[in-house]
Amino acid sequence: MAKTKSLVGQKIGRLTVIERVDKDKHGNIRYLCHCECGNKNYIVTGSHLRSSRIIKSCGCYRKEKKGPKIDLTGSRFGRLIAIRNEGLAWLCRCDCGNEKWVSGAYLRSGMTKSCGCLRCDRTKSTAIDLTGKQFGKLTVIKRAENPNDRNAKWLCKCDCGGEIVVYGQSLRTGDTRSCGCLERGRPKKYGIG
Repeated sequence: MAKTKSLVGQKIGRLTVIERVDKDKHGNIRYLCHCECGNKNYIVTGSHLRSSRIIKSCGCYRKEKKGPKIDLTGSRFGRLIAIRNEGLAWLCRCDCGNEKWVSGAYLRSGMTKSCGCLRCDRTKSTAIDLTGKQFGKLTVIKRAENPNDRNAKWLCKCDCGGEIVVYGQSLRTGDTRSCGCLERGRPKKYGIG
């Protein structure tokens, strides 16, 4: 087995190798390094030092590359205003009054602009009006409002006189064709008797 050359005295990225310390639990040689940022107690394996793509600093380089932590308090993102931060998430208050935790990255990129109410409003404005249309035994009377549901529901009157609230998709696909009276009048599938 070839003897591994010592890294003591070498400068790798921002790290200067000071001395060999010990071996880790896998038998890899570990070195004490001083970083340019002032950290003088950074210990790393020789294999990680030799592959400079893995280790360039004590971690300060990654933090600098990420940039300073940005305070978003009071900033507006669509309908959301950032109130306070915990780790990577921000508690935001929506214009509708709801509060929601959102990733800072999602806020800054524009991926999240509301507590979910914006999507509901878009769904309402683009929903197909089914009022007055007939689906099986059902006639659509009006849209049934449910602020917590993104899918359009419709109040329907059945030919038998009953009423039912049904998702628009269930009406259009034919999954729901009555208030339930069609099912009650149908014989059981597996034999009569």
